[in-house]
Amino acid sequence: MTTEDLVARRDALQEAIDTGVRECQYADGTRMVYRSTAEMRDALARLNERIGSSVPRVSRIVFSATKGL
Repeated sequence: MTTEDLVARRDALQEAIDTGVRECQYADGTRMVYRSTAEMRDALARLNERIGSSVPRVSRIVFSATKGL
C-alpha cells in the first residue's frame, strides 16, 4: 500500500470519526464497520504510525559557515 493510499484511508477514517459514524468506506471500495470510537481512534493511530514510518527521515545535516572576511 502506498503512502497516498494510507493518507486517503486516514482522511476517510478521520472524517468518519468527526461526523460520528462507525462505518467507513475507503477509496478502494473497502467498507469497514467499527465497534466503537475508541477502536476507530486506535486504527487512526496505526495509520499515522505507518504513514510516519514510510516517510524517509533526514539522517544527517551539514552546516557550513565562514567568518565573512
